[in-house]
Parts: sequence; structure tokens; C-alpha cells
Amino acid sequence: MSRTQKLALSLSVLATAVCFSQTPKQTIPASTALEIPSAKAPDAAAIPTIPGPVAHPLEKADLEAFFDGLVPMQLERSDIAGASVLVIKDGQVLLQKGYGYADEKSQKPVDPNSTIFRLASIS
Repeated sequence: MSRTQKLALSLSVLATAVCFSQTPKQTIPASTALEIPSAKAPDAAAIPTIPGPVAHPLEKADLEAFFDGLVPMQLERSDIAGASVLVIKDGQVLLQKGYGYADEKSQKPVDPNSTIFRLASIS
């Protein structure tokens, strides 16, 4: 190690030691501690009750609007030929719909009843 390197190392060690030795202790005097006044619980009869939102039942029209707005955009964005969506609730089919093409060359649309997409298939 050259003399310049030793000097630089010594200076960096010294600067680090000075920084740590000058770090002030952070103590909070007891006189400045926050005091939280005790709060009384409000009278239950004085609190007005507000009815919550009524749940809207999940319907085919809602699902179709959601997926029609999402799937075509994602197909184009991700350069995917086609997709099929199936939503089942309580054993009943709520939505079964195909998007895009099963075969791009022949422009054959996806049929959710007959088009088969293999698991993790990429083409």
C-alpha cells in the first residue's frame, strides 16, 4: 500500500470516528412527554346509524361489460390471438365467452364451447 493510500485510509477512519463520537444522544425529557387526556366513550344512543350499501347481485350483464372492456385490450397489448372466459357461481354458469381468434390465419373466432386452449400454451 502506497503512502498516499495509507493516508487516505487513515483520514477516512478518523472521519468515521469523529462522526460517531459527535452523534448526540436523543433523550426525551419527562417534562416534554405527551399526555393524552382520557376520553369518554360516546353514548351509543347518540351515534346515528347509517345503513351500508346494498350488495348488487352478480349478473351476466355486469360480467360481460367488465370482460368486454378488459380482455380485448389485453389480447392486443400482449399480442395474444384469443382467450376464453368462464365464470361459475354456486354451480351455475354466469358467463361463458370467447374473445379473439382460435386460428388467426383463417380468422376463426374463439368458440367457448369448442375451442381448446392447452395449459400454459404459447403460440
